Amino acid sequence: MTTPRLTSLLALLFLALFTVPRTAYAQIDTTDLLFTQDSLTSDTLIFTSPNGLQVDTARIIDSLIFGIDTSYDGNEPALPLAAGRSGLWLGPTVEFTSLDPHTLDPQLGGTIVLIGAQGTLLWDGYVVGGAGVSGRLYDLPSNYDEFSFGYGGILLGYDWSPGKQRAVSLRPTALVGFGGLSMIKKRPEFSDSTGHEILERYRGENFLVLRPGLSIGAQTTDWLEVRGTVDYLLPIGGENVGDLRKLTYGLQILLGINFQ
Repeated sequence: MTTPRLTSLLALLFLALFTVPRTAYAQIDTTDLLFTQDSLTSDTLIFTSPNGLQVDTARIIDSLIFGIDTSYDGNEPALPLAAGRSGLWLGPTVEFTSLDPHTLDPQLGGTIVLIGAQGTLLWDGYVVGGAGVSGRLYDLPSNYDEFSFGYGGILLGYDWSPGKQRAVSLRPTALVGFGGLSMIKKRPEFSDSTGHEILERYRGENFLVLRPGLSIGAQTTDWLEVRGTVDYLLPIGGENVGDLRKLTYGLQILLGINFQ
């Protein structure tokens, strides 16, 4: 007897001892054991009694251990309890970063806030879309003419919902694109003959972006979804982007529709 058949037989004996009524158990004749092929498993033990009682141990194991819905009409294979969502969602995003502006320039302080937008198309759980953010530094010193930091690109991922209602979902994603950092200071101590203000490019970076992340969301209505996100910004290239590799965390307010 092969290992799958032996496992099925042991599971059947346990089921018979604890769940099958004594009257039904007494009518079972072990000479009526049938080994057949089934669409779900390669070896399935069908236990059949003379009065027509049948127990499919493979379907019992699939239901109890693997969480597969084994109810079907005899023509279609069983499906997982939850299928992926399909829909179109758009909305603004707000993110904060663990990047300390003081590490970029000792004259800087405050908090960098990343304001952006995101659009995603979901098809059977697969996520394809785009996202971008622009960093704002509040309390910028008066000797700064510009501080800009941002990135954007293509967003790929998968949206997984643990239940049939699909009100809550877990979504691993990866953003691939481009980004940049520009820091320009004013230099009033210098001037030219025309009296124009002299500016100094304190730092400039252009880089590729890889941003893996994870978000959890709740669809509060048919058209509104709120998601919390945690991502890791991984710039690649540029002259000195090591200090930009930081965690980001934020909130997304998305509007859209589900296709199914």
